[in-house]
Amino acid sequence: MINKFTGSRYTCFGKLFNILKISSQLVVSEKKTGLIWASYIKDKGINEIGILKRKCSENSDIILVNATNSKYKGYYQQPKEMLHQIEKKMPTNSAARLLNVSNLALKILFGSVKEAFGDYRQGSGFSLKKNLLVDENLDLVNNTVRLLRGVALKLAQIVDLHNLNLPSELSNALNDAKKNAFAIPRDQVHTLMQSELGVNWREHFNSFSDLPFAAASIGQVHSGVLVDGEPVAVKIQYPNIENAILSDLNLLQFVGNYLRLFPKGLYINELLAELRKELISECNYENELLNLNYYKERIIPTMDIYNLKLTFYVPNAYEHLSTSKVLTTENVSSENIIEVSTLFQDQKKDGFDLINSKGLRNSIAESFLYLTLHELFMFRTLQTDPNPANFLVDLNNRRIILLDFGAVRSYSKEFVDDYIKMIKIAISGSEDEIIRQLKKMKFILGTESMDFIKLHVNAIQMISEMFKPRSSKFDFSRSKVAKNIANMIPNILMERKTPPLSEIYSLHRRIAGFFVICSRLGAEIDSHKIFNQVLERYGGFMSVSN
Repeated sequence: MINKFTGSRYTCFGKLFNILKISSQLVVSEKKTGLIWASYIKDKGINEIGILKRKCSENSDIILVNATNSKYKGYYQQPKEMLHQIEKKMPTNSAARLLNVSNLALKILFGSVKEAFGDYRQGSGFSLKKNLLVDENLDLVNNTVRLLRGVALKLAQIVDLHNLNLPSELSNALNDAKKNAFAIPRDQVHTLMQSELGVNWREHFNSFSDLPFAAASIGQVHSGVLVDGEPVAVKIQYPNIENAILSDLNLLQFVGNYLRLFPKGLYINELLAELRKELISECNYENELLNLNYYKERIIPTMDIYNLKLTFYVPNAYEHLSTSKVLTTENVSSENIIEVSTLFQDQKKDGFDLINSKGLRNSIAESFLYLTLHELFMFRTLQTDPNPANFLVDLNNRRIILLDFGAVRSYSKEFVDDYIKMIKIAISGSEDEIIRQLKKMKFILGTESMDFIKLHVNAIQMISEMFKPRSSKFDFSRSKVAKNIANMIPNILMERKTPPLSEIYSLHRRIAGFFVICSRLGAEIDSHKIFNQVLERYGGFMSVSN
């Protein structure tokens, strides 16, 4: 049975699921490929598959193919390459990137004015705001982000993770851009592989796909098979991506300071300096290779002390096929592997859910919390990019596969000790003790208004809420912590007199990402017990009392 739907590709996804039987349950995976697998689960397991395939982005048609009684045993299968991949060079110098952004702004403005005048002539009134999200403008945003990549794709990832309160059409357009960034032309792929691995680089492979199966902010990933038959994922860097990132950040800093777009308390120069340092480090895949091996050989093997329901796995790396611009690792793609985002419960409105998945979702959240605390407390190290695409769930082997180690950061023992002490005080200490620790860690100077200081006290108490003793498990789906802290931020930025320590930016990004993922999973876990178990193994501190 084939059903065809027409209309905006950003707005008609809900329509196509009207054909599904109400009694069927569904699991959907959309792994940065433009291809969605929808598996129907019935009494005797999975026996139907729906494949949602997007056509070229210029065409708005969507096709759903139902393959009945396929006896499919898995939940997700990654295609070998991105469908209908469009190849375009990425602009890297400041002038070219500024020109693209300027063209986007002007075209959206003129397009909205044109649509508004059309409405006015038809007697519907004149409204620019109503016409900002017409399909033509969404296409412009989508294609510009897909072309620029770099920082633009990083922002799209943030929007997707935090489920920001953006219009659904704009959010869908950014999400589509994140999953379907333009590929660099294959001649650039060949040139880069030759310069990094030598003229005879193809001799290492039985096969190598010239088109990528995944894209990220600073590179794209190709599938290959080595001469010994081992399937691999080859991540290659976009040409001159470092220059592109520096151009974007310098432009943002210049425009922000010149037009005073950012509140003074944001300390945008310090924030961008830290972001610049992190992103430039990510542009060296030799750093990522070191981080990957550190996690595989040191951090992950020591986590068996926690008796996890879902363990962790780091893919093998091939050092002889890796350089500063190419990283070759084991390809872990399998029909039994799904992305963590597949289980996000805020997608249930479209009928997306996995039958009896509550236990699985809770186990994922438990393992994530163990990993986060273990990294920070025991190794003073964190993978600070909480992009859900970096976490895959291997359903057959009951493990979480960790991808992308570019954004790994280390912290001093003094900083980690002070941060743990602050959490402990927030759990059971007095307000005066919290204020003293906030001063020590330079969150505040102590000369600000009491209202400002109280905001910081409340914020750290909220973050520590999940670690407090309680009679029931901590329910992330009901927690208002992330929303309440987000509401505090404008007031904090109005009066803040000192920038936070540089370590805080990356640490709080990981914590916020963990909280958002667990909230979207709808997880309930005994976070107090987990905190105590990891804390007991961290020297110099006693566990929080029950």
